[in-house]
Amino acid sequence: MTPENKADYLHDISRMEQVGVLLREKLYSSELTRHEFTVKFAEEIGCKPITTKTLISTYVSGNAVVGYSKHTTNGNSERHLERLAIFCSYLNLKSDDETIEIIKKVNPKFQYPPETLEGKLY
Repeated sequence: MTPENKADYLHDISRMEQVGVLLREKLYSSELTRHEFTVKFAEEIGCKPITTKTLISTYVSGNAVVGYSKHTTNGNSERHLERLAIFCSYLNLKSDDETIEIIKKVNPKFQYPPETLEGKLY
């Protein structure tokens, strides 16, 4: 990683920490209980609720940058981005929401709303 890329990656970490705070605020203000939200999200992405709890914790902690930064070579980044988009859609975030804009800065490949839910929520 070049020094320029490293500086940008470190900025991505800061951005994803900010995203974590914003997502946490949205999650806690959701009409669904945390358990209901987890079960619904698990069903949508095809994971067990325990796995989904881990994903949600990663999203709201701001530690998701490893799978989302344009500077990482994680082979699962496309799937991670899709799941994150579905999570954001369950929080009813609009395309112009600050959270979505920050995620797109971290990784321009982030597509929102997710293709799998297009038309259901928007």
